[in-house]
Amino acid sequence: MEDGRRVLAERCLRRLVAEQLGVGPDELTPDASLADDLAVDSLDRDREESGASLWCLPVRARVDCARARGEGVERAELLTPYAIQLVGEDAARAGRGARLEVTVPARTSAGRREAVRRALAWLGRYGVEVSVRRTQVASATR
Repeated sequence: MEDGRRVLAERCLRRLVAEQLGVGPDELTPDASLADDLAVDSLDRDREESGASLWCLPVRARVDCARARGEGVERAELLTPYAIQLVGEDAARAGRGARLEVTVPARTSAGRREAVRRALAWLGRYGVEVSVRRTQVASATR
């Protein structure tokens, strides 16, 4: 029974690590080198841990004002700390009940979308609802 739990835990851990590194679970062998075999270096790990991979993501941000529906501010930016500040100020200025909708590219991971949401979470203090979604990919019709 003890061995079964260990094997299950190892499988789960291997899957999580592989997902974070962007490799297949079968590539995570006991003798695999993170730097040589899996192309992960300390700079990549530091960047991921600090959230720096969030920056330079192209986004479209739209603020809808609660007081005057249909009126709002729209920006298309590369996500930077400055862009977060600008978009945040637009939304806070719109007042309680305003809605900020941030659209990210269709291939943006759930983790990066959540990081964008966290970067804008402070707007909740101003009564602004924040939504982060991916662009819709147009399907080809025949």
